[in-house]
Amino acid sequence: WVWLSIGLLGMLLVSPAGKKIILTSAIPVMTQDPPSFIGRAQSLSQDLETLGRPRRAFEQETRSWQTFLQTLQARYQTQYFDPSTALCDDSVCHMYRRDTGVLYFNSDHLSLKGAAFATQELGREIYTGVRPEQAQTSLAALRVAPSQ
Repeated sequence: WVWLSIGLLGMLLVSPAGKKIILTSAIPVMTQDPPSFIGRAQSLSQDLETLGRPRRAFEQETRSWQTFLQTLQARYQTQYFDPSTALCDDSVCHMYRRDTGVLYFNSDHLSLKGAAFATQELGREIYTGVRPEQAQTSLAALRVAPSQ
C-alpha cells in the first residue's frame, strides 16, 4: 500500500502536461465465489439480483483507500472513477444483474460482462472531448458479446 501510494504520487508529479489522469477505486470483493453461489441460489429459485455483499461493509473496508484517492484527486486535479457506483445500489453490491448476467468471475475479479458494465461510465469519461466518431469506435472495444 505504501509502495503503491508512492508510485501514484510519483506518477502524478511527473505526468506530462495535457494528459488525463483518472484514479480508479477498488471493486467490491465478494465473500463467496459468485458463479457457485449464483448457481446454488438459482437452483433454489432465489432472486439472483438480491445476491451480493452489503454496501456498508464494502465502504467500511475501503474507507481509508477511498479517502486517499479523493485527497489525491483534489490535490492534483485528476479525474476519479468509482466502479462501485455501477456495481452497487444503496444496500447491496451485486454479483448478478438481470440485464447483464454474472458480474464476477470469482470473488475478486469481474467477469468480462461485469467489467464492461462497470466501466461504461469510465469509457465516457476517457473519451470526453474526443470527436464522436472516434469515441464510438473506442467505446465499441468495451462491449462484450452476449455469449461471454
